[in-house]
Amino acid sequence: MSSDRERLTIWDIAVSYQQWAIRSNSQLWIWKTKYLKMQDLDGNWWYSYNNLAVTDATDEEIEDYKLKKWDFLINVRNSREIVWKTCVINAIPNNTIFNHMLVRIWFKENISSVFVNARFNTTFFKKKLDWVKAGTTTIIALYQRDLYWLPIFLPEYKEQQKIAKVLSTIDDKIELNNKINSELEAMAKELYEYWFVQFDFPDEKGKPYKSSGWKMVWNEELKKEIPEWWSVENIKKNSLTELIKPWIDNFNWEKNYLATAEVTNNDINFGAPKITYENRESRANMQPIENSVWFAKMKNSKKVLYFWEYSVDFIENFILSTGFAWLKCKTSKSLEYMWCNINNDYFETLKDRLSNWATQEAINNDAMAFIPLVIPSDFVLEMFHEKTKSIYEQIYLNQLQNRDLAEVRDFLLPMLMDGQVTVR
Repeated sequence: MSSDRERLTIWDIAVSYQQWAIRSNSQLWIWKTKYLKMQDLDGNWWYSYNNLAVTDATDEEIEDYKLKKWDFLINVRNSREIVWKTCVINAIPNNTIFNHMLVRIWFKENISSVFVNARFNTTFFKKKLDWVKAGTTTIIALYQRDLYWLPIFLPEYKEQQKIAKVLSTIDDKIELNNKINSELEAMAKELYEYWFVQFDFPDEKGKPYKSSGWKMVWNEELKKEIPEWWSVENIKKNSLTELIKPWIDNFNWEKNYLATAEVTNNDINFGAPKITYENRESRANMQPIENSVWFAKMKNSKKVLYFWEYSVDFIENFILSTGFAWLKCKTSKSLEYMWCNINNDYFETLKDRLSNWATQEAINNDAMAFIPLVIPSDFVLEMFHEKTKSIYEQIYLNQLQNRDLAEVRDFLLPMLMDGQVTVR
């Protein structure tokens, strides 16, 4: 390539445009393998492999479509409510494949997939994607022929590498924070399981309750024994929380609107749309407050958030959708316990079973009365709160840092792409 920026098309620099398709062959072994789908691309440039779905695949499909390091992926079919999404695979996953809504593009030598991915994430380039797409009013698509018309300006390879290094350094730190948060969450979850599922919380002498032979009593609703003096209530009406109806205070600055689509499991898209009080849609009518836990009401949709007294930045700058249900904790000492309850796979399974048909399958307030909630003693709740509050505060601080890093990256991106800023 010349030292000047060169105008090419995606097809000029592509070696292969590969879309995954299911092929049946009864003579091949069928394996359970993880797969990457369009909804997993959360707008980040790199991808981590937590919480992926599992599908059946033949050994041949795994071999042909498994992801490799530096693969570039883009979604090719899209609803008009979802922006174009891409990612570069930054680690070699173990037999992870991609589904038919995504396309993998391999590039020629001296082309940095990280740089191309960054180019795809500029506003200018996404407008170009909208220009070449085809489709109806509800579904849009990007076809192989469209790559012939999709222009891309590339500097020489050394400059691509320099820009990619700057961007990947920021993303590496974001990914590290995500890994730290996963480990911290796992620590708190393990403690929750030990104390509130196995009932081996420390007694007043520091010994495990159930294993030490303390009294357990049969609970007919749960069909199992629970510690003496504990009780069972339900999510809708209990002594620890209360369900809050939608409401919002007037505000005179822009806030991020978190529709359920802007949350994946416990991860927030900090690039969520900005709204004002006057221009918000009707569903933007839930205001976060201290000591509250939130979960998506939709079936098969795990999206769980919490806000504590240290969550000042989130509380001041987020508005949530009425697609969330909201539990306000009556005291701060029950927040971590309720969070672990709601963030549990058991809760999610019960929620899905109780979701019914309306416009969409979702749980309503009345159905929440059928989700049991174990009420521990105040002594155990207080201990769990003291043990875990620093864990969740650190998770929050890491989330804030990731947001700030993403803002720096997105600020630098267009200037690096257009040559306004150079890397020395």
